Amino acid sequence: MSPLYPETLYVLKLKTPDHWYVGTTSREWFRRHDEHLEGWGAKWTSKHGVDRVHKIFKIKPGVNPTSIENMVVLFYMRHVAKDWRHVKGGDYTWSKPVDVSDPWQNFWVPEEFGGRRHIDY
Repeated sequence: MSPLYPETLYVLKLKTPDHWYVGTTSREWFRRHDEHLEGWGAKWTSKHGVDRVHKIFKIKPGVNPTSIENMVVLFYMRHVAKDWRHVKGGDYTWSKPVDVSDPWQNFWVPEEFGGRRHIDY
């Protein structure tokens, strides 16, 4: 791990078509990647399997990795996936089906997708 870039952000293309996972780690990247491949990295990657690494970035010190991760998740929801529900990561890891018309279920869903969460980025 380089002291210049202590955090790694990654995007995984999953085996299920049009499914994605965005994550960050401050550990050695290959160890976190192995966890996903072995089926215990995240519920979403365990459920849909990892096809390949789609993107990988080093995050500079002083940049909030959670904020960057959330922005990348939203980018994939908006512009890459055909269905925003097929992208998970950051604050958006709810993997159960969601009824966006139900306020008890949609508290985390961005307003642009029918939920209650206000996003300003």
